[in-house]
Amino acid sequence: MAICSLEIDSAKTFVDYCQALANSDGKVSKVEMASSVQQKDMPFNSITTLRQTVKNEVLQPFDQFVRLLENFKEVIYLAQSTLRSTIDSMHQNGITVEFDNGNEDISFQVTSYKLPSIQINRLASSIETTLVAVSEFSGKAVGEVSIVSPQDLDELWKWNAYLPPAPATTIYEIFQAQVMSTPDGEAVSSWDGSFSYSQLEAYASKLAVKLLEKLPSGPTIVPVCFEKSKWTIVAMLAVLKAGYAFATLDPSQPTNRLEAMMLEVDARVIIASTTQIGRFNIPDLHMVTNIEDICHSTEDVSELEFHVLAPDDLAYVLFTSGSTGKPKAVLHPHTAACSKMLSENEPGDSSYGYGPGGRILQFASQAFGASVYEVLKTLGQGGCICIPSEEQRLQHLVKFINDQKITRTFLVPTVLKLLSPEDVPTLEILTIGGEPVSPDLVKIWCGKLRLIEAFGMTEGVTVQTEIDSNGQRTRQGQHLGAAAWIVDPSNYHKLTPIGGIGELLFEGPCLSTGYLGDQEKTDNAFVKNPDWMRAGRPQRLFRTGDLGQYDYQGVIKILGRKDTRVKLRGQRIELGEVESQIQKHLTPDCWVAVEVITSKESGDAMLVGFVGHSKSPDSLKMHKERP
Repeated sequence: MAICSLEIDSAKTFVDYCQALANSDGKVSKVEMASSVQQKDMPFNSITTLRQTVKNEVLQPFDQFVRLLENFKEVIYLAQSTLRSTIDSMHQNGITVEFDNGNEDISFQVTSYKLPSIQINRLASSIETTLVAVSEFSGKAVGEVSIVSPQDLDELWKWNAYLPPAPATTIYEIFQAQVMSTPDGEAVSSWDGSFSYSQLEAYASKLAVKLLEKLPSGPTIVPVCFEKSKWTIVAMLAVLKAGYAFATLDPSQPTNRLEAMMLEVDARVIIASTTQIGRFNIPDLHMVTNIEDICHSTEDVSELEFHVLAPDDLAYVLFTSGSTGKPKAVLHPHTAACSKMLSENEPGDSSYGYGPGGRILQFASQAFGASVYEVLKTLGQGGCICIPSEEQRLQHLVKFINDQKITRTFLVPTVLKLLSPEDVPTLEILTIGGEPVSPDLVKIWCGKLRLIEAFGMTEGVTVQTEIDSNGQRTRQGQHLGAAAWIVDPSNYHKLTPIGGIGELLFEGPCLSTGYLGDQEKTDNAFVKNPDWMRAGRPQRLFRTGDLGQYDYQGVIKILGRKDTRVKLRGQRIELGEVESQIQKHLTPDCWVAVEVITSKESGDAMLVGFVGHSKSPDSLKMHKERP
C-alpha cells in the first residue's frame, strides 16, 4: 500500500487540502508525487488519478480523498494524523478498501487472519466516521472535527467507567491502624537493623516531638536526606506525625542540586545522616542528625497530642526535572497518597504482595516516587520493607535478596539483565519499569513468577500491566487506580480513536495537586473540563506529555515523549535541565545540545552532550569555579 501524506495544519479545512493535492486538470501535483516517492518509494506511474467532483460547492466525501492505484485497486484516504497507525495497520494486515464510484459504495475486505474481528470492525468504523466527517464538515477546520466513532467512544467510557473514591483519611492514620493490627510484625528489615510496627511508631513519635520544638505549626516541608537506612523510614513517618510534609533527597546527587531543592521548599529544618554535617551552605538551616539518640531516649510521648491533619493537607514532595535547570517540586496531598496505599488497583487481593508475609526490596533511590510508593504501600498493608546498603545494592544484590527472602521487588531492565529466575527462588512478584522492556527479557521471566510491567509518573499515576505466561499483556491484567484517556497531542479537547497515537491523560484521586510556586505550569499540566468529558466526573486530568496508544483490548502502550523529557535507566531526565547545567560551566559564547544516543554495538542508550563554540574549538574553556 502506498500512502501520500501531508503536514496537517489544524486551522485549514478539508477543502483546502483537496485543492492543494491536485492541479486544475485533476492530476496529482508534482510536489505531492515527489513527497510520496520520498516517503514510500512509490513509482510515479502507480498513481493514475485523483478524482475531484464538486457538487453545490462542497466536495463529495469519497472522491476528494481517494487515489486509485493502477496495480493494487486499494483505496488510500486522507485523514487526520491520528489515523496514521490505522492506515499502517491496514497495510500490514491485508485489509483492502475499495471504492465503487458509480454506486458510491465502499467494500471493506480482509485477506489476512492477523487481526481479531473486533479490531477489524473498529477500523471499518473509523473509516466510516472519517468519511462522514469529510462530507458533513468539509468547510470546517480539520482541528475542530472529531473522528472518534460512536463505537470507540462507548468502549472508552466502558474502560474508564470506574474511578476509585478519594479516601477521607491520612497516611499516618492508615499506618497507625496497621500498628494496632500487627504491633509485633516486622515493618523494616535493613542492613543497619530492623523495627517492628510498634517500635517504628514509637520512634517516629519521639522524633516528631523534637520537630515540633523546632518548627512552627502549619504547612511546612521538611527534607529527609539519608543514605539507605532504617532511619529514613522513621524520619518520613515522624514528619507526617508532626503535621508536616516530607521531601526525600538522595545524598548521592550534587550538592548544588540538593541545595536548590531545599531552597525551593523554603526548608528550615532537615533530618539527615551524620555524613551530611557541614555539607550544605544555606543560612538558618537547622540539621537534625542525632536521630538515633532522640529515638532511644527514655522520654514518654505516648500521652502527647499531635496536630490532626486533613486528607487535603500536603503529605510529601517529589522533585522532577525542569526545563530551565531548576527542579520542579510536585505536591502530593494525603488523599492522593492514601488512594495508592488502599486502592485495589492490582491483580488479586488489595495487598498483592505488600501485606503480612510480604518482603519488599527497596532498590530504587528514596528520592524516586517508586521508592516512596513502596514504603507507604507496604506500611499500609502490613508487609516488611527490606533495605540493602549501597554496597549490597550494587555488588551483592542476589545474596541480599536470598538472605532477606525477598518476595516482591521493582527493578529496571538494566539491573534485571544481571539476574536470572534461578538466582532468586524466593521472589514471587517482579515489577519491571523505568526503561523499555525487551521481548527477550520478558521471555526469560514470564511464567516463572508474577511479572508486571510498570510505567509511573512523578505526578502520581502508575500504569501496571501483568504479563502472562505467554508473554501477553491483557486489559484484565492492567491496573491504574485512575482513568486513562488518549487525546490529540496539540488539543486535549479532542479524543483520539482507539488505536490512534496521542497524548496520555489521567484522571483520578491519586493525582498530585501541582507544582510548588508555579501556577502557570500547574494549569498547563492539570486541566479541567475537556469538551468530551461527561457530567458528574471530577473533570481534572493530568497531561503526562507521554505519547500513548490503546490497543484493541484496551491495553495502554507507552510510545515516548512529545517534548524533551526522556527516561534513561529508570530516571526521568529533562534535556533542557542537563543543557542548562552544562552551560553554567561554559563560557557565554559556547553552546550545548544534549541527546540520548543508542550504541550500534551494544544497543545501550547513553546521554551525550555536544558542545560547540561560536568562534573556534581552540577557544573552548571550562569554568573551574563552582557556579
